[in-house]
Amino acid sequence: MSDSLSEMRSRIDKIDQGIIEILAKRFSVAKKVGQYKTNHQLPAQDKTRERAMLLQRKNWAKQYGLSEGLVKDIFCLIIKKVVKDNAQDAKTK
Repeated sequence: MSDSLSEMRSRIDKIDQGIIEILAKRFSVAKKVGQYKTNHQLPAQDKTRERAMLLQRKNWAKQYGLSEGLVKDIFCLIIKKVVKDNAQDAKTK
């Protein structure tokens, strides 16, 4: 039996809500990482960690049949936002 367009869109909406919920959790943990780095006088950005993380995410994308480039772009945006937010938080501390 085929789902109606409305049902498929509803499923997409629920999935998107889940993605946003997971992003909120990720940013919350990343903020704690930033606070830890500030409190322990660690550099705000760790390029080695970022490279390793991006490689791992690209491998996961491949496993799930997703575009490695798309996944890399998404995580580059996330990293950029986290670094910016953590730098801003460190300045206000």
